[in-house]
Amino acid sequence: MPTNFLMAMTQSDDHTLRETRYINGDFPEICCHTFYSGALDETSVVVDLGGSIGVFSSALATLKNCTCHIVEAAGANYRAIQLGKKNHKYHHAITGSDGPIDLLIPDGEEFHWGMVTPEDDAPAGTRETVPGITLESFLKNQDIARIDLLKVDIEGAEIDMFDSTPDRILCKIGQITIEFHDFVSPEMGPHIERIKARLKDLGFTCIVFTRNFHGDVLFINRNLVPLSSWRLILLAGPIKYWRGLKRIFDRI
Repeated sequence: MPTNFLMAMTQSDDHTLRETRYINGDFPEICCHTFYSGALDETSVVVDLGGSIGVFSSALATLKNCTCHIVEAAGANYRAIQLGKKNHKYHHAITGSDGPIDLLIPDGEEFHWGMVTPEDDAPAGTRETVPGITLESFLKNQDIARIDLLKVDIEGAEIDMFDSTPDRILCKIGQITIEFHDFVSPEMGPHIERIKARLKDLGFTCIVFTRNFHGDVLFINRNLVPLSSWRLILLAGPIKYWRGLKRIFDRI
């Protein structure tokens, strides 16, 4: 069997303004991740999985002055993260088990880490090994008892992350804003539906903001986040479709 590598990407900060276009209002969208800001304040704890160079957490810290834990696997991204007084960074790959993970950063490309690629098909590039860790182990190691907002952009490893995270931990998360990668791997579809059903059974409401695929999905834990039904209607309706139209026009 060929060895598997996690693809990795380095990012520059020239996209920061574009990624924070919808930073205002009750339902900001930062780096293509939508969340409910009304549940966040200076006491909130945010865990940013696949933090890249820290744009999401930096914007959120400025917006809400909350504590952000940024987890990033690619070394170049990790080193580029500039910390504020309430931000913390960790050089880890979030996976389905604890242990070292091989990353592949292709030459002349900019790929986010996370895609599992057979060695025989992998492009030329730099390989680096980083500690792989489950979400459960990470939270235990950092003594994080609750998460008000979990942001997930780990390039395909999200299925393993959910499968290795027990219900008791998920129930302590107020919101999850996640990019699933079925637009890259359509075979992930049944797994995503299974995860959506599991979270619904735990008391989460699911809102999918993107068409055709699950590129921007928000799970709100109704047991922890006091969000009225009319706000959910507002979130799932006009905001969802207006931003979708805006994305279409931006491509023209």
